[in-house]
Amino acid sequence: MIDPDILPQLQAAIKQETLAQESVLQELMQDVAPLRSAQRRITPRSSTALAMVGTDGGNNSFVFDPFDLHVIRVVDSSRNELFFRVLSSNTSIDRLNKSHFDAHGRAADVVGALMEAVGVRRLPKIRRKAP
Repeated sequence: MIDPDILPQLQAAIKQETLAQESVLQELMQDVAPLRSAQRRITPRSSTALAMVGTDGGNNSFVFDPFDLHVIRVVDSSRNELFFRVLSSNTSIDRLNKSHFDAHGRAADVVGALMEAVGVRRLPKIRRKAP
């Protein structure tokens, strides 16, 4: 559960990631722009038949999230937050990689510390070893 005290931090992180992904929204808008001229108005019509249809609504939802944002939060058993980040599936791996280290190349967060501990400087180099 997200503590209400971190809502301002969450809002700022979402805003930052959304602004970083603005090009994704611009590209989607360009993709759908040609559809504007293809739309037709649905006019009222009279009907002589009526069909009753029941549904639970579970398969009738539509979600549009061009940024595909995910809140990543690691909390220990004492509810101490160890890591917090808002990421998108479109987040650049280079930008993400740089965020784990400060300007002097030292770990800036727990992921950076983990990377230092295993001797890795780039996220794609972290691999699971076969048993």
